[in-house]
Amino acid sequence: MVSKDSTRSLTTQLPNYPTTSVRAAQRDEKQIREWFEKRWPEKKAEAENYTLLFVDESGFYLLESVRRTWAPEGQTPVLRCKLTPSHLSVISAISPDGQLYLRLQTESFDSQGVITFQ
Repeated sequence: MVSKDSTRSLTTQLPNYPTTSVRAAQRDEKQIREWFEKRWPEKKAEAENYTLLFVDESGFYLLESVRRTWAPEGQTPVLRCKLTPSHLSVISAISPDGQLYLRLQTESFDSQGVITFQ
């Protein structure tokens, strides 16, 4: 799991990234705390045995990578490799308590695949 401290240390190294946090003037800490305690996750979800998940999906093309090549001086190197439409689709989710879910497949995810992901 990624902690706030490690994220903060990474983002402060980025150029043009704001290093100070800005909070809304109307922020009510008591109301926020109550919301987290009483409303998140919703009681209905708990009663129906649902799990809150934060989901992301991505695809990767399985192409060869060339790290080094050569050609006679003054000539542009020409690389020949078999290009295939092969790819890997990945979907993952994380719950608020840190439970990680992951699924890999060779076909692209359609809406039904995302809905049935568990």
